[in-house]
Amino acid sequence: MSAGNVAALLPKPTQTPLQDVQNNFALIDLSGAFYILKRRKIHELLNGIDHVSLNYYKDKEGKLVIRRHIEAQAYGLEDKEVSLLLTNFMKSANTHVYSSVAFDPRP
Repeated sequence: MSAGNVAALLPKPTQTPLQDVQNNFALIDLSGAFYILKRRKIHELLNGIDHVSLNYYKDKEGKLVIRRHIEAQAYGLEDKEVSLLLTNFMKSANTHVYSSVAFDPRP
């Protein structure tokens, strides 16, 4: 069976790699400095799931975390495509941007 035939048998992703990243990561603007956050951690904090600490990733470190996430999803993207995806994530109007910190689940 050729590679094209095998690819045709694989399930089609329900979201694009960019949408996947936007669903799993967000930005926060703290006094003009942007950081990358994991949305799962925010969800856990807001819902009081265990004791979770929120990491504020600077640009380089955050992009590495996202790159590792993309690699784990096996989208088969080449380095150039991942770099473009990271650029699009940072500038897209569809990327959620928090403007303040209020992730404490207590009322």
